[in-house]
Amino acid sequence: MRFPFPIRTIRPQIERVQVSGGTSELTSWQNRPLDAVWPVVYIDALWIKIRDGQVVNRPVYVAVGVDLDGCKHILGLWIGKDAGEGSRHWLRVLGELKARGIADLCILCCDGLTGLPEAVNTVWPATTVQTCVIHLMRGSLRLASKRDHAKLVPALRAIYTAPTEQAAQQALDDFATSELGRRYPAIERSWRAAWPEFVPYLAFPPEIRKVIYSTNMIWVLYLRGRSRGSCPDRRGQYGRPARRAAPASAHRRSRWRSAAAYTARSRPPRSQAAPAEQVAADATVPGSRSAATVPGSRSAATA
Repeated sequence: MRFPFPIRTIRPQIERVQVSGGTSELTSWQNRPLDAVWPVVYIDALWIKIRDGQVVNRPVYVAVGVDLDGCKHILGLWIGKDAGEGSRHWLRVLGELKARGIADLCILCCDGLTGLPEAVNTVWPATTVQTCVIHLMRGSLRLASKRDHAKLVPALRAIYTAPTEQAAQQALDDFATSELGRRYPAIERSWRAAWPEFVPYLAFPPEIRKVIYSTNMIWVLYLRGRSRGSCPDRRGQYGRPARRAAPASAHRRSRWRSAAAYTARSRPPRSQAAPAEQVAADATVPGSRSAATVPGSRSAATA
């Protein structure tokens, strides 16, 4: 199995459909038939601000699949109606994917949402569910004090980088009996609760582990889609938009005017013509640098 993984971002792909064909083409893209077998599928929810009378945070359910050629495809996007991510909505999403033609999934990567593995096995009983290790690490760090993170990360890294499942079990047991394990017993309980969905990727070589151990690829695709811009150029390419200077607010403009006025008051005056009394005084002082006493000067020559 090879995974070349060419980048196909989320945002420009959807906007191409909207610009070219409108809502009808977007609907046909959302309901297009899919292949029967997919080696790897990633599912996760992105939280995006949506205007629905008022601006609210809504989950957008995203499914990205890897086909038999190793290329990634966005299988679909679904906007949640509720303000939270739930396994019931994921069950409807997975049922829709099956209705569109997916008969078998080898590995499905997801976060540690409660009830999500059961929902996956309800649709595809033979699918292997892999919990995102990054989500598991973040949940563990939230259970500990920040001053202990520097010691906690290496201890947990020994678990998910173990060569075999038995070595990972031994590393977890060692952590449970260590000082950090006794200080934070909730971390050990969280790992043991997610153990059936955590260990499947340990049976694969390191090249495959890098592919299926996390669902952060969905978030990376979203960020790359935002960085590439949303409007096509003359050639129809989606590139980075031109940067424009943000207009200065009234408060900034008033501060700039105040700073300019202060600088003008504190700056020494520019060169001005000397008063007539000073010129006359310089003319009577020997060695003065006045034009009247300097030999070779124009005034001296005329005098």
